[in-house]
Order: sequence, then C-alpha cells, then structure tokens
Amino acid sequence: MGRQTIAQELKTMTRSRCRFGESKREAKNRDLDKIRKHSDIDKFELESRRNFYSKKTYQQYINTAVRFCKWSNSQFGKRIPVDSDLMRSYIEPYLNFRKEENVSAWTLQTERTIISKIFMVDLDYIQMPKRRVSVKGRGIDRHWNPLNHQAQVRFYQSIGVRKNEYRFLQESEINALEKKWCHTLPRDLHGRVSNLQPIWNEEHTAIIKIVTLKAKHGKTNTSLILEEDQKLVTEAFTCNKNDRRTYEDYYYPSDHCNVHAQRRIYAQKLYMHFRRDLSKLPEKELYRCRNALKGCVYDKKALDITSRNIGHGKGRYSDLVHHYLR
Repeated sequence: MGRQTIAQELKTMTRSRCRFGESKREAKNRDLDKIRKHSDIDKFELESRRNFYSKKTYQQYINTAVRFCKWSNSQFGKRIPVDSDLMRSYIEPYLNFRKEENVSAWTLQTERTIISKIFMVDLDYIQMPKRRVSVKGRGIDRHWNPLNHQAQVRFYQSIGVRKNEYRFLQESEINALEKKWCHTLPRDLHGRVSNLQPIWNEEHTAIIKIVTLKAKHGKTNTSLILEEDQKLVTEAFTCNKNDRRTYEDYYYPSDHCNVHAQRRIYAQKLYMHFRRDLSKLPEKELYRCRNALKGCVYDKKALDITSRNIGHGKGRYSDLVHHYLR
C-alpha cells in the first residue's frame, strides 16, 4: 500500500470526531450544561466545537486544510506529517501570508476557524481584520428582463422559496418522507411529487401557505402567504400544466433570474406586515443593531415570524437583518 495523500492523512486524523447523522443541536444543549457547571471549560472539550456533523461541511474543511498543508510543505521543502507539531507551527505564518495576499476578512476568519478545528489548536490570539458589511448586493443579469416575467417574479416574491427548492423529489426522498409521516404524498400524472406543496384555506378557494418538503439541511419549512398575494399564488398552482412555457416559468426559475433577491423582498414584506409600533414596545422586545448598522431598531416578534417563514429558525436576528432587511 502506497503513502497516503494529504487529504487521506487529514481524514485519518479527524475520523474519530465525525458524527455524521447525529444532531448538532442536541450536542449544543449538552455543551450548555457543561458550560453552566464549568464556565472556564476548554472549547475543544465541547462536542459541538470539536466534532463534525455534516459530510459536506467536513469535506470543505478538509479541502481548506489541504491547501494549508501544501503551503507548509512548500515552505519546509519536503512533506511534513499532518498530525505533527511541525505542521502546527506553520499555522500562524500561513494566516499572515494570507493577510498579505489581501484576502477578505470573511475568508480569513473562516480559514482560521477551519484550521483551528481540524488541528485542535486555539487560534483566537491571532488578530484578524474586522468584517465589514458589504453594500454591493447581488448583481443583475442583463440577459434576463424581469419586465417580461412580472407574474413569475411576483410569485417568487410571494412564497420566498430558495432557487434549488423549486424541484421534484427523488424517489428515495419520497419513500423516506412517507415512511416518516406515515402518509402518502400526492403525485401528478407522471408519478412525480413536487417539493412545494400548497395548503388551502377551509373553503378551498385560496392557498394560504406553502410547505417545502425538503428545504435546506433536509428540513421541512412552511412559508406564510400574505393575503394580497394569495390570489396570484393560487393561480400559479392551478395554471394549465399543458401550457409548458407558463408552467416551467413558475416551477423552473431561469438561471438568469435572481431568485434570492425576490426571497429578500418576501422577507421585507413579511416583516413590515407583522411589525408593531416600536415606540410602544418595551426594551426587551426590541432588537438593536451594532457595528455597521448601529442605530437600527427592529421588532423581535416580527423578526421571529419572518425568520421562521424563510427557514432560518427563531432568534437568528443578525443574519436576517444584515442579509434581508437592511
């Protein structure tokens, strides 16, 4: 058997910390109990900080660590064992080298976090440039004119679903969901199951919610449809499926269409709908921004509702404000 590659060495070193399929949330809850008992506990003694719970994230960590190891080998002049003090001694010079390359503060801090977790080394003492909120936003594709697709753009703005969630489920996904819920999912004439399932009102005259069966991280998410958008969404789900152009325009967004921008508009509409008068709210129900957005104030209850409907969960105020509402 030949010598292992750098990636194989890294995987061998970290294999005992792989917890694929286990719940990271449960691990965080156990870690909170440890922190309450021992406030000075080392962060690498915490399960959620030490272990890996996602195969995709784990592979990204390995790829970043491989780049670091290759740079270290080039500086030393020959191959260095991955799990060695000599390799760890090159971490700080590597991060300084990346600073000199004018890498963004976001990338630098991400690389520091990844290398720290892979090699189980506390790198908080290494100063990184401060992250600054970008005001650039996502670009507009000049090959796609939204004026020619106004109904479809309004549809995307009304349900707030991610672009990769407009799809049909694979057979394995259907079987897993039916087994989990003990319920048969509705299929179309071709035996397919849409990832987006409508929920009708009691009179069955309008769609009031959209359920995404397989949202990000495999979760199921429910999006509320505002009353002024219910007619449009209902028409979209009951349109003639034989009209291929209209059907595909709704269910298969163009690669030129910035669907995430429409999702942002959905979040803003939802927040404005549920926002209360800030001047009448007690301090504990207000979210005050810091750093770049210092001075901005939001209604926590409206933020929670909006965050839950776009699939972010409760309490993630910073992500919602910085990426959707500002």
